[in-house]
This record gives sequence, structure tokens and C-alpha cells, in this order.
Amino acid sequence: MQSYELLREVFKAKPPKQVSEDIGLSVSVLYKWAEPPDPDAIAALARRIEGPLNVMMRPGLLPLAEMARLGVRRVSLGGGLTGAVYGFAARTLAQLWADGDFTAAASGMTHMEMMALVAGFGG
Repeated sequence: MQSYELLREVFKAKPPKQVSEDIGLSVSVLYKWAEPPDPDAIAALARRIEGPLNVMMRPGLLPLAEMARLGVRRVSLGGGLTGAVYGFAARTLAQLWADGDFTAAASGMTHMEMMALVAGFGG
């Protein structure tokens, strides 16, 4: 289930305004998360607002170059990167549990390597 599908289900049980208050996010952000990615809507929003358009990255969203072409100026990863790491950890641990193989961990990196990588973003 995609995040926008899940939010639509949540909104059936509880009003969006109440959800936004419960988790401390703007209701407009929640409404956007409740919609599937739409390149035309992103481009229209970029044309209408004054100032830079910031977008929360999520699976299924457009590639960065395409979003930049549409007018997006900043992309936040939110908890997406953490979720990807959790998925990697789950797969690695499942492999370790299944057959004792920890080979997947060889593709990891040190903390210093990660800090150097992250330093290249966020300008």
C-alpha cells in the first residue's frame, strides 16, 4: 500500500484536521501526501507560489532531474532514507537468520564515509 492510499484510509476513520493536530503537521501537507504523485500538479504549484517549491521525497515520486525541470527547488527525504535503511537491515537479518550468511553487510559503509557522502548534499 502506498502512503497516499494509507492516508485516504486513515481519513475515513478520522478527519484530516484531527490527524494533523495529532501528529503536529499542517493539514495541507497531509492532503498532499494523500494524493498520488502528479507531475502536472507539481508544475502548476511551482508556477503559482511565490518562492521556492519544496517537496517531500517518497517512493514513486519523479526523479530529481524531472522535479527540478518542473520547478522544485528543494527535496526533503523525511523518514524515507531511514525506512530504506530499516528495509536493508530487515533483509540482512533475515538472511543471517535463515542461513547464517552476513555477506550483505559487506556493502555497508563507515560513519565517516556516510558523513562525507551527506556533506555533498544540502549545499
